[in-house]
Amino acid sequence: MLSQRRKSTRRRALLAAKLVTPAGVTDCLVNDISDTGAKLQFRSPQRDLPRIVQLRLGEEAHPRFCLVCWVAGLHIGVAFENARNGLLDAEALQGRLARMRDGAHA
Repeated sequence: MLSQRRKSTRRRALLAAKLVTPAGVTDCLVNDISDTGAKLQFRSPQRDLPRIVQLRLGEEAHPRFCLVCWVAGLHIGVAFENARNGLLDAEALQGRLARMRDGAHA
């Protein structure tokens, strides 16, 4: 089962985001997120994605580098590249998500 392979618990996010690739920027929705990765939803299937992409969450100034782990229809799963992003703190992530949902900048 997939959930047994995850390193951390995912939390429901429903947060607007942008996927940045060499081909351009695509709007998406972060369905759920953890300190190690996220599940993204798109309006149309994503094809020919590079292995490494950037994800801009809400109004965050700096995109996060991500590894594309899987692609299934309108959804993709990404793992945050902690070596490039710095280690993520679960409590800090939860606080940033709450502020973004409430309309405040992280």
